[in-house]
Amino acid sequence: MKMEAYHSGDYRCARGIGADVFTQGTTFEELSPKFQEFLRLERKNIPVEELFILRS
Repeated sequence: MKMEAYHSGDYRCARGIGADVFTQGTTFEELSPKFQEFLRLERKNIPVEELFILRS
């Protein structure tokens, strides 16, 4: 799965490309673990190595 990370005011946001996934944090480094946790909670079980981050 790919996620797009971007700035929105004081926050960094990430959304799934082609998937209904969204999270935010104060740093880009904070986004990947939050995104992965969301995927686990949603039972999508996508391996970490298949998670790509695109920053815009």
